[in-house]
This record gives sequence, C-alpha cells and structure tokens, in this order.
Amino acid sequence: MGDRGVRSFGRVGNRSCSPAGRGEIASGIINGVLYVVGDDTNATMAYDLTIGGWRADLAQRPLVGDHHGAEVIDGKLYLFGGLGGGSAGQVQIYDPTTNSWTLGAAAPYAAGSVSTALIGGKVYMAGGIVGNATVATAAVYNLITDTWESIAPMPAGRNHTAAGTEGQKFYIFGGRTGGNVVSTGYQSVQIYDPVLNTWQWSGQAGSDIPPLPQRRGGMGKAAFYENEFYVMGGETTSSGTGQVAGNVYNRVDVYNPVAKTWRLETPMPTARHGIFPVVGNGKIFVAGGGVQAAHSSSRVFEVFSSPSP
Repeated sequence: MGDRGVRSFGRVGNRSCSPAGRGEIASGIINGVLYVVGDDTNATMAYDLTIGGWRADLAQRPLVGDHHGAEVIDGKLYLFGGLGGGSAGQVQIYDPTTNSWTLGAAAPYAAGSVSTALIGGKVYMAGGIVGNATVATAAVYNLITDTWESIAPMPAGRNHTAAGTEGQKFYIFGGRTGGNVVSTGYQSVQIYDPVLNTWQWSGQAGSDIPPLPQRRGGMGKAAFYENEFYVMGGETTSSGTGQVAGNVYNRVDVYNPVAKTWRLETPMPTARHGIFPVVGNGKIFVAGGGVQAAHSSSRVFEVFSSPSP
C-alpha cells in the first residue's frame, strides 16, 4: 500500500455531542451539517462542520425508537426501521430545508437494527431484528415511487452490523443473531450484487472473501473512505476477545474491496459501540455511542482524518 502518512483521530474541538449523552446513533451529513438522532429522545441534533456548534431545537422525529438505519438522499435524512417507539419497519424522512419529518412507505418486514446502503438511487435493506429474533429478509426501496420490493435473502441473518457500499455492491460486516442482546458476534462478510440479485459471503465453501478480523457487533455504519471500508468500535460479552474496559472496542479494521485485504488502522481514542461513522469534508465523524456494552451513551465527538496530499 506504500507510505500512508500520519492518519489520526482527534476530538472535534472540545465540544460534546449534545447537552446529554446519546447512544445507538443514526446520522448523516447534508450540506456541511451533521444530523444526529439517538436513543432515549426524539430530538434531532445538528452540528455545523464549518463553524462548529450544536443545536437540538429542530423538529422531533415522529417515531422515537433507536437502532435506525440511515441514508442521506437528495438532501434529506432517511431513517429505516428501528427498535421501540413504533419505528420497526418504518421510514422516517427529515428535510432540513423545511425542518420537518414525514413518513415514507413502510418496509415489507417490521425490523430494527437493519443494514442499509444507497446504490443507484435505491436503498437496499437486509436483516435486522423482528420481535426477538434475527431475520435474513432483504428488500429494496424505490424512492421515486415510494415502494418496496423483496430481494434475495441474506446467506446468514444478522443484526448490529456495519454496512456500506462502494457504489456498486452492498457490503455487510460482522453483526450478531438473536434479539437485542449483547453477544460475541460474527466475523462474516456478506456482499449483495443488485444487478444479479445474488449474495456472496465469507462463510461459503471456497470463498476468497476474508472475514472481519475481530468478530463483533454494534459498529453502526461501515464508512467508505478513500476507497476502503472502515469498521469501527463495537461491543461484545465479557467472554469476547480483544475488547477494552466495558466490553467495547476501540479498534478500527479497514477493508480494501479491490485487494480483498484487511488492515488495522489507528484506534479510536474512546472505545464505543452504537455509533454511526459518516464521511464528510474529507474526514470520518463519530458522534456519541455507548462506552459500556449494552445500553449506555456518551457525549464524545471524535474525527478521523488522513494527511493532506
């Protein structure tokens, strides 16, 4: 890979994520503003990446819940599914220009902690928790028609994954099974091809897809940054491996989809789970998240950046 230069994490000034801690984050960046929603509140928080400063006086989302999937589409923040608050399988849409929330068509299955990715103007959603069980169900959302269509199910159902896309395929890293209960998690990497409506995964015989180096769940989004996927943080049980205090992870595993290789990157200064890393202004922003396994939160706001060319 050559000399990658100094790549580092740091705090965003000395500012906290919000007046109160937030966990199980979902977020997105629109026009230089980071929007964040989290558990235990229906507040919509926003941080201006240019001038700094948080605000939490924006319109409140209609269905509180947590464990939402999230995508930014045409200048709006879309939340997919959720746990609690009637959010399972629902689509909640925030429009910053009108400071208002609306609802889209509900997904074919009522899940939370789903994996999502925006590819070719459509949102692909897979897995998640329905009731107290994990499903392998998958579907695609057409924004223009506000309709859903079922697609091939996952090879292995997962919740609490890190999911993302390089623009062509839907990648799902790690995660766990069962209900919303902390476990050691899996190392699986599952890849969906929208053109062929087929899946490949690291668990199939003869696969050349290398598994996630550390099994775990609770990593949020897999940020696609400088042509690689960043899988950050996560949680495990007390019987897990590689965790730091609180049974959470500070490690950052980076996957190159072309070379099909993993490498370790600079760890997060604060180990956390229930995060939602997003890319903006040439950096990866990680707001909030839990510092203890299971239900917890923090006011931490950190950013990862690579050296300027």
